[in-house]
Amino acid sequence: MTLFILLYLWVGLTSTYAHVCPRYCECDDNVTRVYCYTGSLNTTHFYKILQQLPVNIVELHISAPSNKSNFFKWNDNLNRLTNLRKLSLINCNIPAISQRLRIRSLVSLNLQHNKIETLQMDSFNGIHNLETLELSYNKISILPSGCFVFLKNLKSLSVSHNPIKDLPSNFLHGPKQVQKLELDGLQVPIDQLNQLLETQQNLERLELNFCSIDDTKVSRLWLHKVPKIVRFGLGGNNLTTIPSHKLRDLPHLQTVDLSYNKIRKVNACAFCSCNITTIYLGHNLLGIDDVSLNVESFAHVKVETLDLSFNFFDNFHSDLLGRARYSIKSLDLSGNTLTVPKSAFIEKLPNLRELHLASNHLEVLPSVWPIEYSSLIFLNLSHNYIKHVPSSFSHSFPFLKTLDISNNEINYLDSHLTTFLTEMTQTIYLDNNPWDCSCADNGIQKYFKLRRIISPRTELTLCAYPEEVKNLPVHKVSKISDCALLFGGSYQLTQVTLIF
Repeated sequence: MTLFILLYLWVGLTSTYAHVCPRYCECDDNVTRVYCYTGSLNTTHFYKILQQLPVNIVELHISAPSNKSNFFKWNDNLNRLTNLRKLSLINCNIPAISQRLRIRSLVSLNLQHNKIETLQMDSFNGIHNLETLELSYNKISILPSGCFVFLKNLKSLSVSHNPIKDLPSNFLHGPKQVQKLELDGLQVPIDQLNQLLETQQNLERLELNFCSIDDTKVSRLWLHKVPKIVRFGLGGNNLTTIPSHKLRDLPHLQTVDLSYNKIRKVNACAFCSCNITTIYLGHNLLGIDDVSLNVESFAHVKVETLDLSFNFFDNFHSDLLGRARYSIKSLDLSGNTLTVPKSAFIEKLPNLRELHLASNHLEVLPSVWPIEYSSLIFLNLSHNYIKHVPSSFSHSFPFLKTLDISNNEINYLDSHLTTFLTEMTQTIYLDNNPWDCSCADNGIQKYFKLRRIISPRTELTLCAYPEEVKNLPVHKVSKISDCALLFGGSYQLTQVTLIF
């Protein structure tokens, strides 16, 4: 009988333990999806997290902010998670992938921003069902022949921003259905790229950003070999003109990224004979010349998303968009020198629903916005100099679902605005503001109390004062009793309730 009771207690404790979310992490209710975003984790922390995870976990995401990198090595205890489907170990300084990796259920592996230097022929032998592999921002200089040969089901691969200068002829010999390929930052010869394109007829997305491609090199690309391309990235190169003739080799192209180039003008009919709906032209030179855009620049193409950010516009009028005005749903004017939200920015854009005004010179928000803004469902005001969001803000945006006011100088949200953000919006970004946590009635604390969020950016929404809770995440500061500071009281640590 005693043995039976002990066995019963052991099973009960084991079951309870299996459903406890590991320290440093946040979990869904069943602890099947685990998110560890605090950063500064070491090998011991990683080991303890793995020991606490139930075997039925399906997703594990460990990522660190850029200023709080994790430092640990691969741990083969991951192999016991036999139901794991998605694994992310980002910014963890992992030096190598274990040769004993065996997780048959895994379909997504994200290892970006680590210190992986080499891949072996059998590095991925134990994850045959993998569909997505992310290896960007590592230290890989050589891709061994056939290193992806076991990944027959691979659909998405990124080796971007590694010091790779050559692609082996059988680079993608194993996978036959790759649809997304990211080669950003690779300085490989155009001839090698063409050999690769010749074998990838199923490719739907190709990213060649920051590959030192100029106007001459882009004209040599065999884009006609990949006619199924839907998205094409040529950002961060040395282009001075829109490569219109090459884009017309891609009859199914919907999205083109030409950002971070040296383009000063969009000629008439630059995107004609294409099915393009999304155009990224940010970080170019379009605001320098008065004739950079004309009424025919976007002729015969139904642009829905247009990025004109960081183009040296000190003023902007939607008339510059010509025929595109009637199809545009998303417009990005971030990174210019705009100071006040004006009607002229978006008038005559009847279908506009998303607007980016980040990284401008906005300081004071209007109490009542121009009527043209009332149809927006997404508004990005991040990285400005805003100190206060008026309580009347909600009246100007009856349909708003997403608001980004991160990286400003805001320290307080009033109760009316908090109610609007909690009940009417779906997503709001508040990080990197100097939040005042001195009172439990502060709108920012109420917001986090009413809306439970699991996000890396939640950890960056920090208290600026009082001193006792400075630099603590707002959502972990549950209460400071009775707002005593308002009545001349001094705060002690005993008055602060923290959630860890």
